[in-house]
Parts: sequence; C-alpha cells; structure tokens
Amino acid sequence: DGKTFEEVKKFAGEDVYYYKYSDNPLELCSVIKSCDCVITYKLHVGIVASTYSKSVIPVPQHYKKVQKYYNQIGYGERVIPLKDANVENVFEALTKYVTEPIILSKDIYEKAEQNNSYLNEYICEIRDGVVNEK
Repeated sequence: DGKTFEEVKKFAGEDVYYYKYSDNPLELCSVIKSCDCVITYKLHVGIVASTYSKSVIPVPQHYKKVQKYYNQIGYGERVIPLKDANVENVFEALTKYVTEPIILSKDIYEKAEQNNSYLNEYICEIRDGVVNEK
C-alpha cells in the first residue's frame, strides 16, 4: 500500500520507485532490468526479475503458487505473504536481501529453453493443422 511504500522509501532513500504496470511488457522488463531490488506481489514480475539476477522480495496475494516457485528455485525464505506483510518484516527482508541477487541455476534455464521449444513445436503444429482436436 501507499503507506508501506513511503516507509520503504524513507528507509532506502530516493532511489526507490513505484512502478504502476501499463500495457507495455517491454517497458516493464526495462524497468525491472534497471533495478537492483524488486519488491512485488506479482509472480511474473518476480520471475522476470529473477531471470535478470535481481534481488527479489515477493509479497504475494496468492501465496501458495508464489511460494512454490520460490521454493523450486531455492529462495523460498524470501516470501512474505501479503496478508502478513507489514513495514517491519518488509524492512527486515529488504535489509537482508537487498544486496543478494537471485541467481538461477543453469538447469533452470535449460528447462525453460526445453519448455519454450515444446511450446514452439506445438504452436507450429496448430498452425499447420497437425494437432487433432479432442
């Protein structure tokens, strides 16, 4: 919320920005790429920030799926459920993790490439009429 953001800004200084998502995903990626640390309640913002090796502090509304992702990549301890978030525990996480980026393993990137390949093959099959409707 606005109060928490203002408190974080006091703690972290003037280099803190609140980004209101627009309809331009490339703009969002550019903003994330320019950050050192991202505090977000959106899973996909955290995923993108992680791929850019940014420090991420997830504060999700949908705790279970977000917690599952961060557990899978080895950073589950960073997750603060939105319902439990307050100025104190966000500050604590920020203090602890602001200079510790998420580093994804080579295996994670390889699996993502494999999934991308499967998706591209499937899209081509649909385009070419190869996929049968069930």
